[in-house]
Amino acid sequence: ERNQKTMTPFLRAGELAVSFNLVKLLNKQFVVKYVSLKDVNLNLMKYADGTKNFEITPSKDSIQSNSALDLNLDKVSFKNVNFQFVNEERGQKIGLDFKEYVIRLKNYEEGLALTMKGDVLIRGLLFNPNAGEFLTQTKVTVNFDGAYFKKEKQVCVHPPSFVLIDEHRYSVSSIIDLSDIKRLFLVIESKGVKSRQVANYLT
Repeated sequence: ERNQKTMTPFLRAGELAVSFNLVKLLNKQFVVKYVSLKDVNLNLMKYADGTKNFEITPSKDSIQSNSALDLNLDKVSFKNVNFQFVNEERGQKIGLDFKEYVIRLKNYEEGLALTMKGDVLIRGLLFNPNAGEFLTQTKVTVNFDGAYFKKEKQVCVHPPSFVLIDEHRYSVSSIIDLSDIKRLFLVIESKGVKSRQVANYLT
């Protein structure tokens, strides 16, 4: 097995701010309502031998404690956050720089309602090594409305969600199945887009 000392650290944080529910904090209940990340490098690695650098096993004390951490988030904000995911087994790689990005959440019994807005630099997306990397060094403004359904384990991105690339608007709809099926349905629509422009994004 891979030695822990040889693994890439999955998180290097310049600034991490956390807001707790004060009333519950007085009762030794740690309910996190807001998280802010600034000047952060987040590297998720799945190595060729199957090991990962982001698996965290909770201790027995934390599992049995009545004061366990509860992530009941209303808001997550990113500023200058660099994200990278590498899957050496499949030759996949995702590189994103969140310049200024905010996720707002509302908790329901069935799941979460969420909005995601902000500016992102896509350094590159590589899902199929044979097809090559695409959307390299592309600046994108994101405005997504969506929901997460607990029972179905699905994320839905619905209208009026859109992205802006080179000041051109693309409407986006998607269903991401996180169950054992692991499927992605994605629809991107736009008007007046030039075929050469789209080809440049994909190469």
